[in-house]
Amino acid sequence: MARPNANNSQNPGRKRTRPAMNDAARRAVRYYPFGFAGSALFIVSVYLFGHSVVSKNAYGLVLSVAALFVLFVLALLGRIQAERLARSESTWDFSPALYARNVGPSPRAAIDGPGPLLFFRLHALLRGTLVAGRTSRFSFLRDVATADPHHIELSLLVPFCGRLELRTSFHIGDVFGLTRSRFGHIEEFALPVQPSPFPGSQVPPIQAAGGDRETSRTRQPDEERYYQREYVPGDRFRDINWKASSRLTQLFTRTSPVTQDQTQLLTIYFRHYLPQEQLRRRESLELLAHLNILKSWLVAYLFRVKREHPEFHFRVVTARGTAILETEEDIHAFSASISDLEMESESLTSPEPENPDGDRTIQTERESTIFTTCYDEGLSAFLQSRPAGRITVYRTVFDERGKSGAALNAAASTSTSTGTTARRAAGPAAKPEVRSATESAASVDATVPFSVLGTAMFPTLAAFLPLGLLTARERMRKNPAVFTGAGVELIERTVVLQV
Repeated sequence: MARPNANNSQNPGRKRTRPAMNDAARRAVRYYPFGFAGSALFIVSVYLFGHSVVSKNAYGLVLSVAALFVLFVLALLGRIQAERLARSESTWDFSPALYARNVGPSPRAAIDGPGPLLFFRLHALLRGTLVAGRTSRFSFLRDVATADPHHIELSLLVPFCGRLELRTSFHIGDVFGLTRSRFGHIEEFALPVQPSPFPGSQVPPIQAAGGDRETSRTRQPDEERYYQREYVPGDRFRDINWKASSRLTQLFTRTSPVTQDQTQLLTIYFRHYLPQEQLRRRESLELLAHLNILKSWLVAYLFRVKREHPEFHFRVVTARGTAILETEEDIHAFSASISDLEMESESLTSPEPENPDGDRTIQTERESTIFTTCYDEGLSAFLQSRPAGRITVYRTVFDERGKSGAALNAAASTSTSTGTTARRAAGPAAKPEVRSATESAASVDATVPFSVLGTAMFPTLAAFLPLGLLTARERMRKNPAVFTGAGVELIERTVVLQV
């Protein structure tokens, strides 16, 4: 016979009272009517009231009663308005894309209800966490006050790309900041913060003359349905219409040359890798800056190549796998998908590119592009393992301290060896400007500033950056050497921190 639970038999109501106590505590916090200033004034007024009663001080008694009366009147008026708005419908619109360190189209909120009284404002509160890396978690707070409940602009400035986890709520508060009255439900959102737009002058001219291979792409599903035939032995594997074949349980081959375009597929490797021993250490501000700049650089490269060469498609390889990008909409979706991409160890994951038609890695790449950082110590080994062909490496490098402006300007000169071109950083005085596609990439400003605590950030920043992260500096100040084999072109950008 099973023994009854001792805790339940001796005190059966204990577990049932805990949720009630928690709910009561949450309700007390929710309906607490005073803000920080109001709480301080309430405590001082109560103390002054008691002290005046004991000492029979009429002036102190009148002053304390007046302060308490004003507090309770403001709290009562705020609660009445909050109860009226609680019956109205509220909406949060986070459809506009968020970009790091950039003010674009703002998210919005709205309440279908009456506006606040003369001395009150409606507050939309956004509180949460920004996940910017493996160990980087930053608190986020944004309080927007408005007199118009039907249109609330939520301008958000976020210093890093990543994932913004928000909890949103409304409350009514007076203009003096003494009282607040919460209402409605707390809603939760997880928003991708995409890489910030890269300056146009920072993207070198694209000379994408090659590509891995030419392939056929059918553009419209309606035409795809009519220009196909049954599969016969000898048809190319990539011409099989897998979508139609899966629906009809029979292989079909695309045959119409009218609905097909000749396209070229570029392979791009995004190497967000760290040495294994460095993964155990805390992420520094410099590491986050390099990763953010590299993401922006990659997205800007994809958009520019697509606009200058619409026939080009991309195969982008990251530690998460391979993505095939054919349109600008695909690039927008890819930008959102890499927003929370973190630094990883190459030994843990090393995906190989796959053919979009289903076959394995193409071994003979005519042209490939690599995006990496100065933390990538396995880059040289990776370059030596690649098949013969043109390889372009885009790399962010440290701003090595101790260099003078003359030395930086001297480093901007282009040095060419057999089949290899290395391009280094230009001086800090170089001014970015729009250049034609025929100009040399060496003439483009190669210094990329990364600012976190800009003047425009302070309306949004609230306990955003721990002091320990701001003071963290990388021990390794030297940029690792890169293998310079035939057909390897190295283009570098110096990331300059401006905290």
